[in-house]
Amino acid sequence: PTLQSNMRVFLCLLAVVGAVLCESLLHELAVDRPLDFETLLPGTSRTYELTHIQPNSHYEVRVSYAATTPTTFKIYLENDESADNLGEKTSHRELLNVDKIMFTTDDEGHINGHKKPHAHKHPRVTVLAEHAGVSWDPALSEQSVTYNIVLESLLQGAPYDVLNIGAVIAVGLIVIMSIIIPQMAPRLP
Repeated sequence: PTLQSNMRVFLCLLAVVGAVLCESLLHELAVDRPLDFETLLPGTSRTYELTHIQPNSHYEVRVSYAATTPTTFKIYLENDESADNLGEKTSHRELLNVDKIMFTTDDEGHINGHKKPHAHKHPRVTVLAEHAGVSWDPALSEQSVTYNIVLESLLQGAPYDVLNIGAVIAVGLIVIMSIIIPQMAPRLP
């Protein structure tokens, strides 16, 4: 064996080990199973594989975090098979200390408007923590920031929790009407 063939074998092994390590660095984000108390250092990112996504469905990925450190979070859907290429934001909205994106899936369960991942891979989302100001305590900018992330299924663009609120409002209206109508009936001509 020559030095050149040994070097090729070494590089192939290194590539395989690197691929395995990169895959193990991915975190799973399942539908309707929030991950609480995740941490990131400002200036770093973490990639999540989106699992249990159903075809022809609406979803929202949401990150919420405390405003006690000068850090903001951004979410990006990956637009390509590689983890290096962050895609465009899809229906992106930042509200208070929450960053979220909404997307839909096609007949095969792939994200609409994005390239389809390899057969064995799930769509991915990357969360990026960025410095957003100056802290009163310089040590805080060097500490990990805690956040919560959830992949939530939606009903025509609204969270399923809206159904509970709608049911409470409907029951309240029925109760109010059942009280008001009998009292008003004798006064009607």
